[in-house]
Amino acid sequence: MVSWDFVEEALKGYKFPAKFISLIMICVTSPKYTIRVNGEGYGFFDGKRDDLMIFCKGALAPVAKVMEDLSHFSKVTGLMANLDKSSIFLAGVDDQMKEDLVQQTGFMLDNKQNQYSLLQAIVLAGRLQVVTSVLFSLHSFWGETFILPQSVLKEVDKKYREYLWDNTEGKRKISHVAWKKICCPKKFGRLNIKGSRLWNIAYAGKLFWQLANKRDSLWVKWEHGIYMRNNTDIWNHQPPNDCSWYWKKITTLKMVMQDWYQQGSYILDPQGAYSISRSYNKLLGPLSGMRNAELIWSSISQSKHRFITWLAVQDRLLTKERLKRLQIYVEHDQCCLCDQMLEESSRHLFTDCIWIRKLKAELACWT
Repeated sequence: MVSWDFVEEALKGYKFPAKFISLIMICVTSPKYTIRVNGEGYGFFDGKRDDLMIFCKGALAPVAKVMEDLSHFSKVTGLMANLDKSSIFLAGVDDQMKEDLVQQTGFMLDNKQNQYSLLQAIVLAGRLQVVTSVLFSLHSFWGETFILPQSVLKEVDKKYREYLWDNTEGKRKISHVAWKKICCPKKFGRLNIKGSRLWNIAYAGKLFWQLANKRDSLWVKWEHGIYMRNNTDIWNHQPPNDCSWYWKKITTLKMVMQDWYQQGSYILDPQGAYSISRSYNKLLGPLSGMRNAELIWSSISQSKHRFITWLAVQDRLLTKERLKRLQIYVEHDQCCLCDQMLEESSRHLFTDCIWIRKLKAELACWT
C-alpha cells in the first residue's frame, strides 16, 4: 500500500513543478466511483484506499446474507469491520424497515438525503435519453405511416410518463414537472419530448400537404382516383359516407391546418416544403422563451448535469424544502454541506450556501 505523502515527497525530490505536483495529488487522493446497473451509471462516491461498498436489496433476507458473508470473511482473515466507521445508506424503504436493518447490521444510518435527491435526478437524466431517442423513434416510425387512434396515443404518452418518472404498477413516484410543460422545445424551458397526439397530427399534415400540392405519388393518385374523382380540391372536398375512417380523419384534420396555408401554399417553411417540426411547434401555440436556455442545454455539459440544472431552474429538485411542501416527512431539513443550519432548498444549494460560494470562488480562480 503506497502512502500519498511518500508520493508527494518523491515528486518534490525529482523537482517536478509545484503546480504539476498539486494536480497529481488531486488525481490520486480524490477518486470517485460510479456504479453501473443495467448499463446506467448511478452516483459518484468518494473513494479511499480502505473503502468497501456493498450493494443489495433493502430487505431483511438480502442484508442477512451480506452480514453472513462478512462474518465468514472475518473468521477466515481475522479482519473485522469497524462499526464506528461503517454506515448504511437506505433508499426507497419505510421507516420501520430502516429501523430493522440498522438494528440487524449495527451500522450507522447515513441520512444525507440530498445525495439521494441528486442521484434520482441523475437516473432521470438517463431515462430522458431513452425516451427521446429509443421510445420516441418507435412511435415516430408508426406515426409517420398511420393516423393512430386517440386511445393508442394516450397510452403511448402514459408509457412515456411512467418510464421517465419510474412509475410502475403498484409503485408511483413523484412526477417532478407536469407532462404538458415537458412536451415543448428546450428553448421554451421544456425537455423537447414530443406529445404523441400533436406529433401524430403533424405527421398526418404531411399526407395532407401531398394532397393539397398534388404530389406525383402512387398514394395521391390512388386517393384522387377513389375519393376525389368529382372534386380534386382537397379544401372543398367532402368525404363520402362510405369512405374509410382513415380518409375521414385526414379530411377532418384540414380544419386544424388552415392557418398553415395561404392561397393553397404551405407558409411555415420559406421554401414551401413541408416541415413536421414547424407544424408541431405551430400546434403548441404561442410560447415564451426561457432565459439562459442555451446555457442550461450546452453541448459541453453532460446530460445528467443539464437535467439537474433544468430541474433546479424549475424549482423541482426533490430538496428537503420541496419534500416538506409535498407533505413528505423529513427528519432533518438543514443543509448538510454547510453549518449555517438553514433549510435545504434549490436556491440555497445553488446560490446561498457558503460551501457552494467558496467552491464557485475557487473555480473562478482556477486556471
